[in-house]
Amino acid sequence: MEPSLWLWVAPLILIELGLLFVALRDLLRRRPPLWVLWLVAVIFFQVIGPALYLLIGRKEDDGTRYPDP
Repeated sequence: MEPSLWLWVAPLILIELGLLFVALRDLLRRRPPLWVLWLVAVIFFQVIGPALYLLIGRKEDDGTRYPDP
């Protein structure tokens, strides 16, 4: 891969991994309604799944908290 291309690709990879980590951590701690469907969306739909969960899925929260897995 050309070195100048890495300047564009590396930040996108870091953003995607960061969104994935934050969304999975929050999802497993909160366990909102339909949390299994959100888990599938977060894992399989790359950047869109975690972003949708953080924007929409967290609003479905009932206040229940679970310990870190």
